[in-house]
Amino acid sequence: MSMSSRRSVVIAGGSTLAAWGLVFAATSRDDVEYDARKRRLFQALSADQIEGGLHVLEAIAVKDNRMQLSITHNARIGIGGNPTLGGFTNLEYYPRGTVLSGVDPALEDGAAGGIVRAAQCASAALAVTDAAVKAARLGIDLTAVGGRAEQLPIATASCDAVVSTLVFCSVQDPAQAMSEVARVLRPGGKWLFMEHVAAPRDGPLLASQRLLDPLQIAIASGCHLTRHTEELILSRTQQQQQQQQQRAPQLFSRVEGLERFTVGSRWPASTQIMGVAVK
Repeated sequence: MSMSSRRSVVIAGGSTLAAWGLVFAATSRDDVEYDARKRRLFQALSADQIEGGLHVLEAIAVKDNRMQLSITHNARIGIGGNPTLGGFTNLEYYPRGTVLSGVDPALEDGAAGGIVRAAQCASAALAVTDAAVKAARLGIDLTAVGGRAEQLPIATASCDAVVSTLVFCSVQDPAQAMSEVARVLRPGGKWLFMEHVAAPRDGPLLASQRLLDPLQIAIASGCHLTRHTEELILSRTQQQQQQQQQRAPQLFSRVEGLERFTVGSRWPASTQIMGVAVK
């Protein structure tokens, strides 16, 4: 190889490393900002609420368009990760003293589902065991059972808060799941949500999302890239209905702190929302 060829290889290799360095830096920056946003969202689960004996429900979308739920001394839907994939990633954001009940379809009886289903259930059970150890270390009382988002195994008006993080992209019936959130919340209860949604209609990202949506649904446990979860939430609030004279069932009185933001490193699920819906 000639000297000029070696120089070209070195330059090309250096450029590649530099490019990957920029990607890594951008991803790290996005992760830090995302973590800060999530911590700000979880501040709605305040310490004085815990002292008042609140119950929290959390749910997470997983395979078969179901969700993982949890109850605490603040109501929350979405534990923050598929237990079969090392989930329960939201545990660190809960205040000490929280009581969480995790509900996930992977925790249902797998005897009737064959070898694959049984293996999934066994994997989920191991993940729950690990999560319980972490939860105890964080001062959180965690239990877990099988269930799905569209029919929560939770008593009506029994939760002070519900939390969903990246849940409504995957549930089979978002409107029904949202109705279940409202059902289990007590009057004045809060639904904390953080979801990825369809990109703005006038931007190029939406075209990419529409193109990739079928593949995303197939390989990511039913995750949709083009859902308009923000619009669905607002359409079920009293304030929005009064302004637009809508007749859809009212589930919430208002939405507080609604924010739309972009996480570039999570393309094509870059467009995301967060906020608190109050019953």
